[in-house]
Amino acid sequence: MNKNHIFRFLTLALLSWAFTPMILAQELPKKAESLFKAGAFAESAKVYEKFLAKNSSMEAALGLARCYRALGMKEKAEQRYGEVVYNPKSLPEHKFELGKLLKSMGKYEKAKTWFLKFAEQSADSTLGHRWAKSCDWAIQTRLDSLSYQVSHSPAANGKSSEISPIWYKNGILFASNRTRGFLFRFANGASKLPFYDLYFSTFSPDGRLEKPSYQRDNLNTKFHDGPIAMPAAEHVAFITRTNTDGVGTNRDAAGFARVNIYRIENHIDRWRKGTPVPFSSGEYNIAHAAVSGDGKTLYFVSDMPGGYGGADIYQSKLLSAGWTTPENLGPNINSDANEGYPYLSSDSTMFFASDRAEGYGGKDIFSSTLRKGAWQPARNAGTPLNTPDDDFGMCISPIKPVGYFSTNRAGGRGDDDIWAFKRYKSVEATFVDALTNQPLEGVRVEISDMNQKTNTVTTGLDGKVKYTVRVGQEIFLKAGKSEFEDHKETVSVRNIAPDQDLIKVIGLKGIKRYMVAGTLVDAKTRKPIENVTVRVIGSVEERRFTNDKGQYQVPIQPGEEYTVIFQHPGHIPSVFNFNTKADLEPRIYEFDGALKSGPYQWVEGIVYDPEREHPVDAANVHVINSRTNQEIRSFRSRTDGLFWQVLDEDRDYTIIAARGDYFTAKAEIKRDSLVSDTTNIKLDMSPLQPGRIFATLFYDYNSSDISASGKRDLQELAFLLKENPGISIELGAHTDSRGGADYNKKLSQTRANLAVDYLGSLGIEKDRIKAVGHGEELLINNCGDGVECSDELHAQNRRTELKVIKVDKLKQGLVPPGTGLIDQNIIPEGKSLIDKLKPAPLTAPVEANAPDSEMGGNPRGGSLPMVPNQETAPSYQTEPWVPGVKLF
Repeated sequence: MNKNHIFRFLTLALLSWAFTPMILAQELPKKAESLFKAGAFAESAKVYEKFLAKNSSMEAALGLARCYRALGMKEKAEQRYGEVVYNPKSLPEHKFELGKLLKSMGKYEKAKTWFLKFAEQSADSTLGHRWAKSCDWAIQTRLDSLSYQVSHSPAANGKSSEISPIWYKNGILFASNRTRGFLFRFANGASKLPFYDLYFSTFSPDGRLEKPSYQRDNLNTKFHDGPIAMPAAEHVAFITRTNTDGVGTNRDAAGFARVNIYRIENHIDRWRKGTPVPFSSGEYNIAHAAVSGDGKTLYFVSDMPGGYGGADIYQSKLLSAGWTTPENLGPNINSDANEGYPYLSSDSTMFFASDRAEGYGGKDIFSSTLRKGAWQPARNAGTPLNTPDDDFGMCISPIKPVGYFSTNRAGGRGDDDIWAFKRYKSVEATFVDALTNQPLEGVRVEISDMNQKTNTVTTGLDGKVKYTVRVGQEIFLKAGKSEFEDHKETVSVRNIAPDQDLIKVIGLKGIKRYMVAGTLVDAKTRKPIENVTVRVIGSVEERRFTNDKGQYQVPIQPGEEYTVIFQHPGHIPSVFNFNTKADLEPRIYEFDGALKSGPYQWVEGIVYDPEREHPVDAANVHVINSRTNQEIRSFRSRTDGLFWQVLDEDRDYTIIAARGDYFTAKAEIKRDSLVSDTTNIKLDMSPLQPGRIFATLFYDYNSSDISASGKRDLQELAFLLKENPGISIELGAHTDSRGGADYNKKLSQTRANLAVDYLGSLGIEKDRIKAVGHGEELLINNCGDGVECSDELHAQNRRTELKVIKVDKLKQGLVPPGTGLIDQNIIPEGKSLIDKLKPAPLTAPVEANAPDSEMGGNPRGGSLPMVPNQETAPSYQTEPWVPGVKLF
């Protein structure tokens, strides 16, 4: 393979100059060394082979290995490098050369081994480790063939080198060093190889390239001509040529002046002789022009001093005063290796070639975009545009997603050949749950192109699929997964930058179902809480746990009543009741908020009718502070009689259940008698029956004061009267036999009257109460006058009996069960807390287990109605719910 030209980055020349001091010149055939420097690699190899047939020399083996590599005889080069690196006299640099050779052969694992050995032995291990890492990258990405589809163009190529095509008229213009016969071709006297000239190949009617023709009209000279670049107008061109204008005095190793860029003009379809750009130099090379659409920005390659590596890409702008001083494009474009062959597909997108570490082995095509005046970090164009061989010098059609480039990969006709490509765009789509934003596995994706050709793929754990779209085309995408709505859309890549792919995140909406979902955080740290137990209790109980983001999601059914309970060690539970009975369309009920830490009592209860052996549904349950007799909270039991509550741990409570047509039921919670954090309560309620004694109040001797427990009994009676507006009661007061009969009669009446007054203070109409003082007339034991009895037996007679004496059925029917004054904080059935389709705030969202003053209503900002006599004691400021939190 011919490598004697600046067009190939000066790589081998630079390599030979860099390592020449390490070779003992006196032990090498001088002729072989001179031929190598001149680029006559085949001639040099013959001399080395003849020498090594009779002599043993590590230096000669190294020289022959480099010749073989230059000629593309990589297997033979690997063999000779093997002789060198195992020689005790070899240097770390030789291992590095072998690693690069192996990488250019696609032997990435073996190449990595030698790069790491180089890193171990060199003074600075950074270079070796960087190239070793590049082998891993090449292995991971070499099967990615999504962006381009390549094919050989046989008619345009010969056995020689064809490089750097550009779009010109109705075909392509490119450089080639093919021979045209003795009388028509000049050759390099040192290397015996032809110079490069420009050739033109037109498109046939079917779009294929035809046999190329040699270009005259001053496009070609005696020496090197090409590559060439021109703006869209095609009346000016910038061409790389051998410096024949005497700029500078130095000559290159081949014996002729260095190459420079010449500007030539076209007048009446005839190219004129050109002049070198003003910043040309005989001290270094100026080559590989690329020009902006307006012709005022020139990009080129040079090995001038001050660059980042061997050859860098520079720019110069045409101002009124002339071309500006060349400016290096910087480290986002250039590297410590060699860059060359810049090409502008637009004024903001540049393609170029580089043999840097971040490639597949040889020279690879990279791209960069110009954003806000700065070139962005270069990106490898990937396979199949790039291979372990040399790939460079590309051009793209201005109207179609096709182009051409140069490569010496297998499958060509000779040295460097021109290949065609069709451009594609990689489209990467990640399918996620639209609600949780989590990737979805098992999404079936159908991709149809413009020709109705369909490809079907399925997402993995990451929810991703990757496919290609022909540049300028559109595709139709259809995605489906069970439990999710189908997704359909048309995808276009028309407006995507040439060096960018299209990355999409597509959310699939779950099929509309009834769902409970939300996010829970710690009230203090505001961080999500993982593994919170979420109990969703309907006709059956479902349990879930929050994920690492504090999120949960539980499916539910329509037409049911539900309780949601959040429980987590170290945090106070939270309880919410709601139902789906009135929701004709699927809804998402969203509960999210913050859980506090602290002590608590956990109450699980049921309201039950033991006579009929079934739960009492929709009973109003009241929580009373046993010390103050103040009502703390009121709520309604479920239709199955169940309820759950969180209470402060250091109080005594009275729990009262009341419902129309039932006597009330009561339970006491004594903190001193608790054996665990959970208290189970069963409130047995009996059907309402006239003449039945509901409760009995007891008194101290010779006293009419109502005790604390008596007040709780009267409060329970008040709940009964409010739930049953059609009933009337009798308060029958009694005394023991001690004292006079008249005195006892008056004392008992006073007791009855005081009880009536107390009920009146609770809002009960006095005309519904009959107060009767019986004195000592109706003793319940034998402790009459003259009978000696203990104080305990006498105390049994000091009582007031609360008895239902009348039921007005008409009045009872005026107010349906479960709708008394105490029912103000119970939401009507069928009201949902959250309706994402109708986000307006609700005024009566849910029944909750904490007072309004603490909860602030539901987490969306609504408020619960205040409860009469509601206590706002400081101890309830430790309730678990904190308002205003929305993370989901």
